[in-house]
Amino acid sequence: MARPFYHKPICRPDQKKIYGVARNEAAEILCQVDAYPPPESFKWSFNNTAETIDMPQSGYRVHAEQASSLTYTPLNGTKADEPGQHEN
Repeated sequence: MARPFYHKPICRPDQKKIYGVARNEAAEILCQVDAYPPPESFKWSFNNTAETIDMPQSGYRVHAEQASSLTYTPLNGTKADEPGQHEN
């Protein structure tokens, strides 16, 4: 009897890696993997030069076809203090 060949999840090489998103526009980010057995869960995180922030599971969807998607909207921060608000 043949035994199955197990391998850890590997990102599919043909998926989009760079997304251009305008301010106040949302982008649907898709993560597809090849794995056996199929992954039971996914983990998403936002990474910038200062920190890595784990996304809660309520913020993304897991699909049956070894994929997960996240809707991302760019953030816009401003500074406000006594003299006024920073202009972008």
